[in-house]
Amino acid sequence: GDVGAQHIAEALKVNAVVTKLDLTYNNIGAVGAQHIAEAFKVNVAVTQLGLTVNFIGAVGVQHIAEALKVNATVTELDLSRNDVGDVGAQHIVEALKVNATVTELHLYLNEIEDVGAQHIAKALATNTTVTELNLSENEISDVGAQHIAEALKFNTTVTQLNLVGNNEGDHQRFRDLLRESCLHKRI
Repeated sequence: GDVGAQHIAEALKVNAVVTKLDLTYNNIGAVGAQHIAEAFKVNVAVTQLGLTVNFIGAVGVQHIAEALKVNATVTELDLSRNDVGDVGAQHIVEALKVNATVTELHLYLNEIEDVGAQHIAKALATNTTVTELNLSENEISDVGAQHIAEALKFNTTVTQLNLVGNNEGDHQRFRDLLRESCLHKRI
């Protein structure tokens, strides 16, 4: 929970050995995420952070995003199944505008809809570090998929994109959009 996250965060502020931190299924909420985020503002060792299946929400993700703006070591971030929503997606992409180390971003099953997809697309159009993006099992329709496809026309780094299980209606049209925008990429 949040108290346990606080204890882990205090240790991370001084620990220079742990490189992978997986806090999946720990009932961490926004307060716990805030503690973890504070630690990641000073931690220089952890490269992989997994916070899958917690209760972080948009408020907790805002704290994580603020930490990402100054953290230069995390390369892989997994926030899957945290009810991030469109607002949380916006916080993450704001951080990606200044963060130059995150290469893998997992936002699976987070209630992200077309507005969130549009925010993500704007970041993808200019981001040069993310190579793998998992947006599977969200609520992205053809509209959001089109925003992402358009952004991929300008993005030269994303090589893996997972949009499985979203609400896109015409699957063939969706695939054609993606194929058009990134013929040279694995999608």
